[in-house]
Amino acid sequence: MSFERSSTASESPCQPPSSLRAAIRIALVTAAFGLVFPANANEFVLWPSKGSFPAYPSEVDESAFHVSASAAYGVDDNLFRVSDDAPPPIVDIDERGDRYLKVGAAIDAHVESGRQGFTFAARGERYSFDNFSLLDTTVYSGEIGWDWALGPVTGDLGYRYSRDYPNFSELQFASEDLVTKQAGHFGVEWQLLSRMAIRLLAESSKYEHSDEVLQLLDNKVNAGTAGLFYVSPDGGWIGAQHKVSEGKYPNRQPVGLTVIDNEYRENESSLAAAKPLASQEGGKVGFNLRVGYTQRRHEEVVERDFDGATGRAQLTYSPVPKILLDLSAYRELQAVEDLLASYAVVTGGSAGIAWAPTYKWVVQAGYSYNDRSLEGNPGFILTDTPPREDKIKSARASLGYEPNRHVALSASYERGTRTSNTIGADYEFSLALAQITVKL
Repeated sequence: MSFERSSTASESPCQPPSSLRAAIRIALVTAAFGLVFPANANEFVLWPSKGSFPAYPSEVDESAFHVSASAAYGVDDNLFRVSDDAPPPIVDIDERGDRYLKVGAAIDAHVESGRQGFTFAARGERYSFDNFSLLDTTVYSGEIGWDWALGPVTGDLGYRYSRDYPNFSELQFASEDLVTKQAGHFGVEWQLLSRMAIRLLAESSKYEHSDEVLQLLDNKVNAGTAGLFYVSPDGGWIGAQHKVSEGKYPNRQPVGLTVIDNEYRENESSLAAAKPLASQEGGKVGFNLRVGYTQRRHEEVVERDFDGATGRAQLTYSPVPKILLDLSAYRELQAVEDLLASYAVVTGGSAGIAWAPTYKWVVQAGYSYNDRSLEGNPGFILTDTPPREDKIKSARASLGYEPNRHVALSASYERGTRTSNTIGADYEFSLALAQITVKL
């Protein structure tokens, strides 16, 4: 994937004062509820009109209310990411791939009153598949947010709800399951001194599956983060933070003749820094770094506890005003939707490039690599088998065109592979998407 827009809430550091509220919304909403299947072509496009490139100013839109409609057509040659050695996902269907049509509508509103800001958004999409009609359904999401300020204290309060497909690349089988996801957050930043800021963030998320077989993946995570940062005059910052998370799984996981409680408690202490590149307008590009130590403790099967270094580094740079480069590297604990594991240790990186030759056109390409170990699986300890290890590679290219402020056209192609030491966990796929969005 090219141009990672954000990391999950547990992976990203608190942000500088000028962008605290936007950063919380991006980290806790965009990533936590990122599209897992199938993706939107437009979601990956860095539109020049949004101010993504130093060469083009963002389009001024004073409207508080926006309505849009979209239609997309996709072709996926391995819809459920199954292995070449595995049988088709459904007995009476020989094909692994499918073609689908997606029609959607969205409403967005943002109202500002003094130093206060209120946001509302809602989206609904109807999917229709040629072969796997059991997936035909409507998915939807919505969010509300309040950006508030009181004297030297600013903050953000938000809630998001969605009902969407599960991650079929993890499940690798056909299911009518839909995942209900809820997340809330409350962030506070207090400008203690002229150059010092205290940042506090409380988060809560909840995942629930409609399929009874998959309900052992249901979980709720509560987390709190506190940090102290020095903010430089140019908008850069450096500081330290500590995060405490508690995860609960209401349904115990069966392993052999026993059942396991996947409840855990996690502590992460880290140093974080950011440096905007002063030569770029508005700090749209820059460098972000987080380096820390993570400790996770489980209520049961303590042999799968984790202690180790984690972190993320990301550089977004514009060598010339019409080109953006994005590089990232990371080692993190990530949640997985796997029936045998609750988390994986992921080491990887990505590289991307985007070129906007004109205000209306943008071309992008990117590559990502992940090496992950599913150490959250209690089974490999209780049965004395090695943990599952995967290597995931993905390359993507996309093209975007905005003939005017009301119409956006995009197309993308992605090719990906996964190799694994577990039989049947490998796959190959290619996905082509074309989309049109009309903004009223």
